[in-house]
Amino acid sequence: MAAPSPYATWIRRVGGSLVDGLVIGVPTTVLIIAGFAWGFAGMDWVCTNNSAGNTTNCVTTPGSHFNAGGGVLIALAVIVLIGWVVYVVIAIGGPRGATIGMRAVKVRCVTDGQFGQLGNGKSFGRYAIATVFRFISIVGLIDRLFPLWDDKRQTLHDKVVSTVVLYEPDGR
Repeated sequence: MAAPSPYATWIRRVGGSLVDGLVIGVPTTVLIIAGFAWGFAGMDWVCTNNSAGNTTNCVTTPGSHFNAGGGVLIALAVIVLIGWVVYVVIAIGGPRGATIGMRAVKVRCVTDGQFGQLGNGKSFGRYAIATVFRFISIVGLIDRLFPLWDDKRQTLHDKVVSTVVLYEPDGR
């Protein structure tokens, strides 16, 4: 069966990833930076030089501690990231087959051959495999670049779970 619309180009896929990265990256980064800044603001440091003057030793004063508010912000950032993973799995596995970024560039992920909805199980598998590939540097790089030379413009993680990403200018 022929694809109902063209396979998404690599640049569209990158564009969708960039939009998604901004949507999750900006608030998470702000929470983490604010959390560490607030947390370390509650710590008093005392630094001393050794007799030769070439080594500095810094320790916290007794009673000094990482501020709990900073810890709360960092924990909130972790919760936001977990929520994002759940959102991505449900969004790609659902009827639209797309995250916010994917919708912005008018692409969606569907099953290869049938071109239907993935479902949350296959969507989770796709996300998990892509995440594992990212941790293996060279495999992650090849995975991200694979659509540049593949006939169906699939990544390696798309091939593993039999999915394709389609460009749909009407934004289904």
